[in-house]
Amino acid sequence: MIKLLMFIFLLLVIYYVRRVVQGGHSSTRTNTQQPIAREAETMGECAHCGVLVPMSEGRQANGLFYCSAEHESLGPREVK
Repeated sequence: MIKLLMFIFLLLVIYYVRRVVQGGHSSTRTNTQQPIAREAETMGECAHCGVLVPMSEGRQANGLFYCSAEHESLGPREVK
């Protein structure tokens, strides 16, 4: 009986030593990576279709903003 208790004690010691060496239990670790902060980007409204598009993805021509080259070639929409 004493040998069984010593064996269980030895297993517990090995378990705790491994936990300390590995830096703690995986469920109690905290995430050390910081989330990537992104800057807000200005949106522009297409002069042809009215869709909002990031300024870096659109095109500007003749003082107007367009969402694509196709809409740039079509020009601004006609207001009725």
